[in-house]
Amino acid sequence: MVRESCVTFPLDNAATSRLRSAGADENLLNAIRTACFTGAELVVTSQPTGAQVLVGRQAVGTTPLTVRYLPGQTVELAAVSRGRTLTYSSVPLRARQRTRAFLSFAEDTAAIPRIRSAVEVGQQSRLDQRWTPTVPEPGVPSSSLGFLPLNGLLAAGFLSGRQYCGSANATCFIETEVDPSTGEDISTGDRKVVGGLMGMGAGLLTFIVADRLWKGRHNRAVARRAEWQQSNERARTLWMQQHPEALRGVAADRAARQRVIEANARIKARNAALPPSSLTTETIAGPAN
Repeated sequence: MVRESCVTFPLDNAATSRLRSAGADENLLNAIRTACFTGAELVVTSQPTGAQVLVGRQAVGTTPLTVRYLPGQTVELAAVSRGRTLTYSSVPLRARQRTRAFLSFAEDTAAIPRIRSAVEVGQQSRLDQRWTPTVPEPGVPSSSLGFLPLNGLLAAGFLSGRQYCGSANATCFIETEVDPSTGEDISTGDRKVVGGLMGMGAGLLTFIVADRLWKGRHNRAVARRAEWQQSNERARTLWMQQHPEALRGVAADRAARQRVIEANARIKARNAALPPSSLTTETIAGPAN
């Protein structure tokens, strides 16, 4: 009877379970599976095969795939492969009609790699660390007047000035004044104060002059170091540009780039030969119910 008639319902898992509960054996189930179907049938294929198929946004399997549905509905058909999704937004499922969907997925080309310069190859392979400057790096004074601290100069000047102006032979701009009753020089204290101030002034002047001399020396040393660094960098760059290891790295990059270009050309040729995606329908043959 099943061989002579067509089935009107899809034999999915739920239908199979119900038939078995009703007493259907495997022979009957196999007969139903191979009988003609008067419902709607969806056949999905793709290039390449193995695309994930979604019907109504529900995953139903991978291509090639044949699925049976109750007729009288319209579904959305989508397939995912190679990171792309192709969609037929409205696929009608009619009675005694087989819908064939073919989805063609073009292959992506690879990004063309950049050819590094010899200097980049040298830096990435730490080749630049093998470079030895032909001229040693000039030094730069580390601190301003470390040997002449300002506080020390002021203290030394103050003490020296007091000692000098406090002597009997020094006037230090203070006239000698003698106590008539004792005969002692009573201007010594004033001379010491003036001498201390004069000594501090001399110490400060010494510091200013020495500091300016040091700064001039320091600035010249800094300029010489900057000039050396520029010259050394030019020499190191030229050395890496001519080094055999760096040149081999550039040649390897150029060869890898060419391989990718050739592979992309083959991919483009295969994509050009791909048949376009299509959606066709045909009538399911078999006796009418």
